[in-house]
Amino acid sequence: MNKLVVALNGTIVGLLEKSAGGAMLFTYHESWLSRPGARAISLSLPLQKDSSDNRDRCYRILN
Repeated sequence: MNKLVVALNGTIVGLLEKSAGGAMLFTYHESWLSRPGARAISLSLPLQKDSSDNRDRCYRILN
């Protein structure tokens, strides 16, 4: 699985992962979720701990 750390202004926001089959998944980092004033990096990827339902959205955004 390929992984990419996503940062905003030097602060880690989350992790983007691509499986061997090509599925993409974005997970927000715990420290970002607990940060005052944290915001979603995309309207299609709302702030949430569970990232299991964003695979299709990641593909559409990044493809």
